[in-house]
Amino acid sequence: RMVQVSFDDREWQKHFDKMLEFRGFTDWLKRVDDKTFNIKGITVQCLDMSGPRVSLLKLKVDGEDSFGNPLPNNVVLKGPSVGVFVVITCDEDKKQYVVLSVENRVAIGRNSVPELPTGHLEDSGDFAGRTAQLIDEVLGLRLSHKDLTDLTDMSFGRNFDGVHGVGGEADEALRIHLFRARMSRKALDLAERKCTGVLEQGETLKLMLTPIYDLWRCPDSKALAAMCIFENLVARRELAV
Repeated sequence: RMVQVSFDDREWQKHFDKMLEFRGFTDWLKRVDDKTFNIKGITVQCLDMSGPRVSLLKLKVDGEDSFGNPLPNNVVLKGPSVGVFVVITCDEDKKQYVVLSVENRVAIGRNSVPELPTGHLEDSGDFAGRTAQLIDEVLGLRLSHKDLTDLTDMSFGRNFDGVHGVGGEADEALRIHLFRARMSRKALDLAERKCTGVLEQGETLKLMLTPIYDLWRCPDSKALAAMCIFENLVARRELAV
Protein backbone atom coordinates (compact mmCIF):
# COMPACT_ATOMS: atom_id res chain seq x y z
CA ARG A 1 0.00 0.00 0.00
CA MET A 2 1.14 3.52 -0.75
CA VAL A 3 1.57 5.57 2.42
CA GLN A 4 2.34 9.28 2.53
CA VAL A 5 5.53 10.26 4.36
CA SER A 6 5.91 13.85 5.55
CA PHE A 7 8.66 15.65 7.45
CA ASP A 8 8.41 18.16 10.30
CA ASP A 9 11.67 19.69 9.04
CA ARG A 10 11.81 20.04 5.25
CA GLU A 11 15.63 19.73 5.40
CA TRP A 12 15.20 16.05 6.29
CA GLN A 13 13.58 15.29 2.94
CA LYS A 14 17.01 15.16 1.32
CA HIS A 15 17.82 12.15 3.54
CA PHE A 16 14.80 10.11 2.39
CA ASP A 17 17.00 7.74 0.35
CA LYS A 18 19.17 7.23 3.46
CA MET A 19 16.03 6.40 5.43
CA LEU A 20 15.31 3.58 2.99
CA GLU A 21 18.81 2.20 3.67
CA PHE A 22 18.39 2.41 7.46
CA ARG A 23 17.81 -1.10 8.77
CA GLY A 24 15.73 0.12 11.71
CA PHE A 25 13.22 1.64 9.27
CA THR A 26 13.21 -1.15 6.67
CA ASP A 27 12.87 -3.90 9.33
CA TRP A 28 9.96 -2.00 10.88
CA LEU A 29 8.23 -1.71 7.50
CA LYS A 30 8.53 -5.47 7.01
CA ARG A 31 7.07 -6.20 10.44
CA VAL A 32 4.06 -3.88 10.08
CA ASP A 33 1.71 -6.39 8.48
CA ASP A 34 -1.17 -4.88 6.47
CA LYS A 35 -3.53 -7.48 7.96
CA THR A 36 -2.72 -6.33 11.49
CA PHE A 37 -2.04 -2.62 11.12
CA ASN A 38 -3.64 -0.12 8.78
CA ILE A 39 -0.99 2.59 8.43
CA LYS A 40 -2.42 5.72 6.77
CA GLY A 41 0.47 8.15 7.12
CA ILE A 42 3.95 8.64 8.61
CA THR A 43 5.42 11.91 9.86
CA VAL A 44 9.17 12.07 10.54
CA GLN A 45 9.56 14.14 13.72
CA CYS A 46 13.27 13.54 14.28
CA LEU A 47 16.05 12.24 12.05
CA ASP A 48 19.57 11.82 13.43
CA MET A 49 22.56 11.18 11.20
CA SER A 50 25.81 9.44 12.19
CA GLY A 51 28.15 10.42 9.41
CA PRO A 52 26.49 9.46 6.12
CA ARG A 53 24.00 7.09 7.76
CA VAL A 54 20.71 7.48 9.60
CA SER A 55 21.15 6.40 13.22
CA LEU A 56 17.72 7.20 14.71
CA LEU A 57 14.22 8.03 13.55
CA LYS A 58 11.26 9.29 15.56
CA LEU A 59 7.98 8.86 13.73
CA LYS A 60 4.40 9.89 14.33
CA VAL A 61 2.25 7.15 12.84
CA ASP A 62 -1.36 7.67 11.79
CA GLY A 63 -3.04 4.28 11.80
CA GLU A 64 -5.34 1.76 13.39
CA ASP A 65 -5.46 -1.95 14.16
CA SER A 66 -7.61 -4.52 12.36
CA PHE A 67 -10.55 -3.68 14.66
CA GLY A 68 -10.38 0.04 13.90
CA ASN A 69 -8.78 1.03 17.21
CA PRO A 70 -6.29 3.92 16.90
CA LEU A 71 -2.63 2.97 17.36
CA PRO A 72 -0.22 4.61 19.84
CA ASN A 73 1.40 6.96 17.38
CA ASN A 74 4.95 7.57 18.67
CA VAL A 75 7.58 5.22 17.26
CA VAL A 76 11.34 5.46 17.89
CA LEU A 77 13.50 3.40 15.53
CA LYS A 78 17.15 2.62 16.31
CA GLY A 79 17.59 -0.77 14.69
CA PRO A 80 18.84 -4.08 16.14
CA SER A 81 21.72 -4.45 18.56
CA VAL A 82 23.83 -7.26 20.02
CA GLY A 83 24.88 -7.94 23.59
CA VAL A 84 27.35 -10.49 24.95
CA PHE A 85 26.96 -12.29 28.28
CA VAL A 86 30.58 -13.00 29.21
CA VAL A 87 30.82 -15.68 31.92
CA ILE A 88 34.25 -16.52 33.37
CA THR A 89 34.68 -19.63 35.54
CA CYS A 90 37.51 -19.88 38.04
CA ASP A 91 39.56 -23.06 37.54
CA GLU A 92 40.19 -23.63 41.24
CA ASP A 93 36.92 -22.91 43.05
CA LYS A 94 34.52 -23.00 40.02
CA LYS A 95 33.01 -19.64 40.99
CA GLN A 96 31.56 -17.72 38.05
CA TYR A 97 31.93 -14.04 37.20
CA VAL A 98 30.22 -11.84 34.64
CA VAL A 99 31.86 -9.00 32.71
CA LEU A 100 29.91 -5.75 32.66
CA SER A 101 30.68 -2.48 30.91
CA VAL A 102 30.41 0.78 32.86
CA GLU A 103 29.48 4.03 31.15
CA ASN A 104 28.02 7.45 31.87
CA ARG A 105 24.34 7.64 30.88
CA VAL A 106 23.12 11.22 30.61
CA ALA A 107 19.63 10.03 29.55
CA ILE A 108 19.05 8.79 33.13
CA GLY A 109 21.28 11.43 34.70
CA ARG A 110 23.77 8.96 36.19
CA ASN A 111 27.43 8.14 35.74
CA SER A 112 29.15 4.76 36.04
CA VAL A 113 26.10 2.67 35.12
CA PRO A 114 26.91 -1.09 34.89
CA GLU A 115 25.48 -2.76 31.80
CA LEU A 116 25.64 -5.84 29.61
CA PRO A 117 28.38 -5.23 26.99
CA THR A 118 26.81 -4.28 23.65
CA GLY A 119 28.15 -3.75 20.16
CA HIS A 120 27.65 -5.30 16.75
CA LEU A 121 28.55 -8.43 14.82
CA GLU A 122 31.01 -8.06 11.97
CA ASP A 123 30.51 -9.90 8.67
CA SER A 124 32.74 -12.65 10.10
CA GLY A 125 30.33 -13.06 13.03
CA ASP A 126 32.85 -11.75 15.59
CA PHE A 127 31.57 -9.37 18.29
CA ALA A 128 32.99 -5.90 17.66
CA GLY A 129 32.86 -2.36 18.99
CA ARG A 130 34.51 -0.29 21.71
CA THR A 131 33.53 -2.70 24.49
CA ALA A 132 34.79 -5.75 22.58
CA GLN A 133 38.12 -4.01 22.04
CA LEU A 134 38.39 -3.16 25.75
CA ILE A 135 37.55 -6.75 26.77
CA ASP A 136 40.34 -7.94 24.48
CA GLU A 137 42.83 -5.39 25.83
CA VAL A 138 42.04 -5.72 29.55
CA LEU A 139 41.00 -9.38 29.87
CA GLY A 140 42.72 -10.91 26.86
CA LEU A 141 39.42 -12.37 25.60
CA ARG A 142 38.68 -12.22 21.89
CA LEU A 143 34.94 -12.64 21.30
CA SER A 144 35.15 -14.79 18.17
CA HIS A 145 32.03 -16.04 16.41
CA LYS A 146 33.03 -19.69 16.94
CA ASP A 147 32.84 -19.14 20.72
CA LEU A 148 29.50 -17.30 20.74
CA THR A 149 26.14 -18.97 21.45
CA ASP A 150 22.94 -17.09 20.64
CA LEU A 151 20.90 -17.36 23.84
CA THR A 152 17.91 -15.55 22.37
CA ASP A 153 17.78 -18.05 19.51
CA MET A 154 17.81 -20.91 22.01
CA SER A 155 15.08 -19.20 24.03
CA PHE A 156 12.47 -18.16 21.46
CA GLY A 157 14.08 -18.79 18.09
CA ARG A 158 13.25 -16.35 15.33
CA ASN A 159 9.73 -15.68 16.58
CA PHE A 160 11.04 -12.34 17.83
CA ASP A 161 13.94 -10.16 16.72
CA GLY A 162 15.44 -10.13 20.21
CA VAL A 163 14.75 -8.97 23.75
CA HIS A 164 12.62 -5.82 23.62
CA GLY A 165 13.21 -3.09 26.19
CA VAL A 166 10.32 -0.66 25.70
CA GLY A 167 8.15 -2.24 23.01
CA GLY A 168 5.37 0.30 23.50
CA GLU A 169 7.38 3.04 21.81
CA ALA A 170 10.86 1.93 20.73
CA ASP A 171 11.88 -0.86 18.34
CA GLU A 172 15.03 -1.84 20.23
CA ALA A 173 15.64 -5.57 19.90
CA LEU A 174 18.71 -7.10 21.52
CA ARG A 175 20.20 -10.44 20.47
CA ILE A 176 22.08 -11.85 23.47
CA HIS A 177 25.08 -14.10 22.86
CA LEU A 178 26.91 -16.17 25.46
CA PHE A 179 30.71 -16.25 25.65
CA ARG A 180 32.33 -18.52 28.24
CA ALA A 181 35.93 -18.64 29.39
CA ARG A 182 38.02 -20.18 32.17
CA MET A 183 40.72 -18.44 34.19
CA SER A 184 42.92 -19.30 37.12
CA ARG A 185 42.33 -17.49 40.41
CA LYS A 186 45.57 -15.58 39.87
CA ALA A 187 44.48 -14.43 36.40
CA LEU A 188 41.06 -13.42 37.72
CA ASP A 189 42.58 -11.36 40.54
CA LEU A 190 44.86 -9.65 38.02
CA ALA A 191 41.91 -8.97 35.69
CA GLU A 192 39.94 -7.46 38.56
CA ARG A 193 42.83 -5.15 39.42
CA LYS A 194 43.06 -4.08 35.76
CA CYS A 195 39.36 -3.24 35.74
CA THR A 196 39.69 -1.26 38.97
CA GLY A 197 42.67 0.57 37.51
CA VAL A 198 40.65 1.63 34.50
CA LEU A 199 37.83 2.85 36.75
CA GLU A 200 40.22 5.25 38.46
CA GLN A 201 41.52 6.80 35.22
CA GLY A 202 38.41 8.74 34.29
CA GLU A 203 37.80 6.82 31.05
CA THR A 204 34.39 7.05 29.37
CA LEU A 205 34.11 3.26 29.04
CA LYS A 206 35.17 0.84 31.77
CA LEU A 207 34.81 -2.81 32.73
CA MET A 208 33.89 -4.54 35.96
CA LEU A 209 33.73 -8.16 37.13
CA THR A 210 30.82 -9.20 39.31
CA PRO A 211 30.00 -12.61 40.81
CA ILE A 212 27.15 -14.17 38.85
CA TYR A 213 25.12 -14.65 42.05
CA ASP A 214 25.18 -10.85 42.56
CA LEU A 215 24.09 -9.99 39.02
CA TRP A 216 20.42 -9.75 40.01
CA ARG A 217 21.35 -6.50 41.80
CA CYS A 218 22.41 -4.91 38.48
CA PRO A 219 20.03 -2.11 37.36
CA ASP A 220 20.44 -3.00 33.67
CA SER A 221 17.50 -4.86 32.10
CA LYS A 222 19.77 -6.30 29.37
CA ALA A 223 21.99 -7.99 31.96
CA LEU A 224 18.96 -9.25 33.91
CA ALA A 225 17.43 -10.69 30.72
CA ALA A 226 20.72 -12.43 29.88
CA MET A 227 20.95 -13.92 33.38
CA CYS A 228 17.33 -15.11 33.23
CA ILE A 229 17.76 -16.86 29.87
CA PHE A 230 21.15 -18.34 30.83
CA GLU A 231 19.98 -19.74 34.16
CA ASN A 232 16.79 -21.22 32.70
CA LEU A 233 18.61 -22.89 29.80
CA VAL A 234 21.09 -24.40 32.27
CA ALA A 235 18.26 -25.53 34.59
CA ARG A 236 16.47 -27.18 31.63
CA ARG A 237 19.76 -28.83 30.59
CA GLU A 238 19.56 -27.20 27.18
CA LEU A 239 22.88 -25.54 27.93
CA ALA A 240 25.83 -27.36 29.43
CA VAL A 241 26.89 -26.28 32.92
